[in-house]
Amino acid sequence: MKTLPYIVFSFLMLCALCTSISSYRRTEHMIAQDVNRALEQVLATMPDNVVTTDTIRCYRNNLTIAELKDTAGIAMRTVRMDGR
Repeated sequence: MKTLPYIVFSFLMLCALCTSISSYRRTEHMIAQDVNRALEQVLATMPDNVVTTDTIRCYRNNLTIAELKDTAGIAMRTVRMDGR
């Protein structure tokens, strides 16, 4: 009877671990798809191999995940600081 709480706890922890790994991989796949789609659209719109603020702005507008748009804004500020 003393082992029952340990078995239940272990089972719950294993379920939580499996669920979190699955969620992480699904999110990682969604992010990769969104970034790749946005990059394809930017390359179709701006075929230059030069990254400018317009390129990053176009890339940012093509992203659909809000958190990725925030990181694209950081990249845009970095490009502006370099004077390019």
